[in-house]
Order: sequence, then structure tokens, then C-alpha cells
Amino acid sequence: MISFFTDWLNHVNRLIGEKKLVLFCDYSFTNILRIAESPTHFICELYGSKEYKPSQRISLSVAHKAEKVPSTTSFFVPGNNICDAMTASITIGGIGNSFTALRIGTDHDVERVNRIFNLNRFTATIVSNKALLPLKIIDADCLSLIDIELIRAADLRIFYRIIPSAFIVKKNIMKDRLEKWLTEQVEASAKLCAVTNKIIGLNTTIDLISDTFAKQLISLSNQDVKESTIDSFVLENANYFAKALGYIDAYSQKTLKWIEREPNDPYESKPDYLMKKGNNCFDILDLKTGALKYKSVTKSLRSGRDGKARIRFNDYVSELIAQLHDYKKYFASETNSKWAYMQHGIKVEDPKLIGIVGHYNNFDKDEVDTVLNQYRHNIAIMSYYDVANLLRAQVLADKDRSR
Repeated sequence: MISFFTDWLNHVNRLIGEKKLVLFCDYSFTNILRIAESPTHFICELYGSKEYKPSQRISLSVAHKAEKVPSTTSFFVPGNNICDAMTASITIGGIGNSFTALRIGTDHDVERVNRIFNLNRFTATIVSNKALLPLKIIDADCLSLIDIELIRAADLRIFYRIIPSAFIVKKNIMKDRLEKWLTEQVEASAKLCAVTNKIIGLNTTIDLISDTFAKQLISLSNQDVKESTIDSFVLENANYFAKALGYIDAYSQKTLKWIEREPNDPYESKPDYLMKKGNNCFDILDLKTGALKYKSVTKSLRSGRDGKARIRFNDYVSELIAQLHDYKKYFASETNSKWAYMQHGIKVEDPKLIGIVGHYNNFDKDEVDTVLNQYRHNIAIMSYYDVANLLRAQVLADKDRSR
């Protein structure tokens, strides 16, 4: 799968460079390959949003291990408690099906959902407010999903998932059959591109490229993924991430050796990101997941003699904040700071500590601000939904300045 899609993406980019393939909109390449395994199927998804010059060599970032998912549907449909017995707006089985440029939902109030997630582009939409799932995959032999949006409204919560390019095959498929089917899929998408403006492995929408990144970021925060999955996505698209937060660059996973340390300190640390400011100093940022299993990133605890309920962060967020303070402690040492500057050119002075965690449903900004007001340190906790909206606001501001 790695070699197949790497060759395919480079073939497409050569066609663009030779002007044999003309796209009539802005586009970006998917650049991350994600593999999953359900009890019945293997799943391959291409996602990401990176610009390449025509004919430039493209490489795929690939997770080392396949993700294990309880059902094929659960890989695609966001939210917990997914099972095959649930009703769906669309149920897919059969052989060789392909779906392209489609929005599928479970909420009849499409306009409200569109407004919340800024889904402003035109696309064919199928909605059933009686269904519990937007999409259910059952006995599908070979299935492709290209530029599909899934919206699930459940228990007053809204989950969003975008699928740039994905392929689902039964686990007993023979290798030659798989290669033949994949070849047919990619060749057909190239031939029909002039009509559909869709081609496998590319993001081709009327959205700005940065908006494509924003939607995929919201989508990942709505999935039960490991931190490394979100981190690899942000790492491959770090320029968007830095821009959204108002920084000029983002340094990822720089190794910081604790030259001066106390017995309980680590020997080295690797902050997720060191965010470069205009004055060439850096702030510190760490990523968690969308914390899908938590109903809220905060919790209410009764404490003190009066038994008054006070808002606190849950343990998952508290762990994130503790990690950020460890990084700040590292740079509080003149010896450590000198080593970081000599090795990486990193200068940190009174850094802002930024944690990204949570998604649209479990992040109450008022409650988060209430807790943050109890901290004396320069700290910010944001959701992935906030980051996506900041990026969109930045894009609009850039447009206004260019007029």
C-alpha cells in the first residue's frame, strides 16, 4: 500500500507538471497513510493537506502499526458506542462500490451543523434524522470513499468526520485482486477528473488549502486516536498550525538534555512543539487528543469547609499542564537554556505554555477560563475546534490586508 500510493501520487504530480492533468481549483496532496484493521476488513486512508510544486517528489508519512478497531464502521464514524445493530442513513455492502463528494448526516438541522463547522461548500447531502449513524459498512468486498463528510448528532452532541480518500477491502482478498482493483480506482478517478474535479489522493475543493487542514484537524479531534496520530498530522502540516496560533514557525520534538537536574527530573525531554515568535524567542506547546472518552475536560469538585463546588481540570488535562510545567522548569535553568540555545538555536524567556486538548463537545470555554484564572502562570488551554477557527480567522485577516 505504501509503495502503491507513493507511486500514484508522484505519477499525478508528474502529470500536473507536464500539463497533462489540469485542475481547475486550488489543491493539496494527502501526505499521510493510515492503516486500520477490523475483524472483517483492512482499511487504508490517505489524509493530510500539503502543497507540492508540480513534478516535486512526494513521500508519504506512514504509521508503523495498523490500528485495531472493533468494527469497520467505527473507524469512520466519530463518537463512542458504535455497533452494527444501529440504523444508518446509508448502509453499504456488496462488491466494488465507490462513493464520491457526498455529505451524510443523522441530523435534519443541516444548516445548524454547517454553521458550527463552517461547512460552506456545496456538496450532495443525504440526511436521516431517524438514523443513529450516518454510514454503516457491513459485507462490503471492495469499497472506496473519496471526499466524504460524515455528521453524527447524538445526545445533543455533534461529531464531524471528513474522509479525503479511503479504501476498504475484505481481509481474505488476494493480492492480485487488490492491486487490480486499486489500479482501476485510481485510473478511473484520473479519467473522470475533468468532470468530477476529484482525484484520489488530492484535496480538490473550493475550500482554501488551509481550510482543508482546519476541517481535517476537527475531524481527527472527533476520533478515538492516539496522540501520535494527531501529532504526525500536525507535524506534516506545521506551517498551518503555527500560522493559526500567530507564530512564524514551529519546531517539533527537539531533544532537550537536562544538563542541570534534580533527582526526579528526566534526563531528556521532547516538547511536542516549540513555537517561534517574532522576537525569535519560543513558547512551549503540547498536544493531547480530542479526549473523546471524556464528556468534559473539566470537572466539579466539592472542597473546603463550605463544601462549595469548584471547577477543576480533569486528570487528562492536569497531566498535560504538569508536562508543560516540566518544560518550563527546564528553561528556568541557565545551564539548560544555554545548552538548548547552543544545540538548537532555541531561546526561551518567560514562555507561554499552550495545551491543545478536547473537541467541540467536551470543551466549555467559560469553565476552562474559570480554571485558568486560578493559575498564576502564563498558560492557555485550547480545543482543536478553537485552533481550526483561529486559522480560518487568520486567513480572512490576510485576505482583508491584501485588498
